[in-house]
Amino acid sequence: MRHCVENEPTIDPHLPEKEVAERLASYNMLAVGVCDANGRLLGAVTVDDVLDNALPADWRRKVVARTPETNQVSKNLSNNTDHDLNGVHNEAP
Repeated sequence: MRHCVENEPTIDPHLPEKEVAERLASYNMLAVGVCDANGRLLGAVTVDDVLDNALPADWRRKVVARTPETNQVSKNLSNNTDHDLNGVHNEAP
């Protein structure tokens, strides 16, 4: 397992972060192997790694403020009512 598989997409360890994200997206992958010039597997980069580097360092600590509208949506969903997300009653056909 020390050598990269020839049929699988891999990336160079010096590939810019933006290109890493583009490769992950274009191949619809959650992770990609990182190989050196000799084909040795050095590690892997995941979608989470890319997001962690792209987002501000404190993004996990931020609290999203709830508005009256989002509170009503949560209430509608938790009550399992026959209402759409705007609070309009859906009539049966």
